[in-house]
Amino acid sequence: MEEVPTSVLSAEQCHLGEGPTYDVTTDTAWWFDIREGRLFEAHLGGGSIRVHALGRMASALGRIDADRQLIVAEDGLYIRSLADGAMTLFCPLDADNHRGKISTLFPGISIPNSICFSPDGATGYFTDTPRAVLYAVPLNPATGLPRGEPEVLLRHTGIGGLDGSVCDADGQIWNACWGASRIDVYSPQGERLRSLSVPAKQASCPAFVGPDLSRLLVTSAWQDMDAAARAADPQAGCTFLLEASARGRAEPDVKLA
Repeated sequence: MEEVPTSVLSAEQCHLGEGPTYDVTTDTAWWFDIREGRLFEAHLGGGSIRVHALGRMASALGRIDADRQLIVAEDGLYIRSLADGAMTLFCPLDADNHRGKISTLFPGISIPNSICFSPDGATGYFTDTPRAVLYAVPLNPATGLPRGEPEVLLRHTGIGGLDGSVCDADGQIWNACWGASRIDVYSPQGERLRSLSVPAKQASCPAFVGPDLSRLLVTSAWQDMDAAARAADPQAGCTFLLEASARGRAEPDVKLA
């Protein structure tokens, strides 16, 4: 287990911190508290943090352009204005007659996690957390759609479970190991290369941040912890910055149909 320099980016304890991402054009990190319907905005260079009430649970965000974001919420996809936070429904989850399309790719998944993509867009990864298996799926880089069936890349054993993941510039997979206070780094062949300590038991998702994308933002959660468990894990739900010496990569902008 590596102990890299680590700091608390936000001491606001999230019920279920998730979905971090980073806008390199503004040096701004974003993440969610899913259960509380909150969106966090942290300007890393200036140190300011704002919390936005969304009025609904949401878990993922993508930059459309300098003025807009696409947010994945419990009832559909929303376009969010950065100027005033206004949310406009773009595509309901239960409709098939709007712009864009939502389709089932792989049925029977109870807790989907670790969704990330190789740098060339030719491979996607995901897990069904209770199964403790990370799958690799061949993709068409032009469309992002599967070209074949999921194959087992690795089976997680021991403490904790596979949670959120992100791929770096070398195609390595950085996975938050829920319940084990760590981030695991895997090769594209499924070999574990590194394990970095996180000061909260339920680490939930990583994202590369900073001008050179070498630092790692890690969200966490206090979900399902009773009073004794929270007392034993006093930073549960905090959001951390790890000096990980990563070779991260910026997330692409969302292209709307």
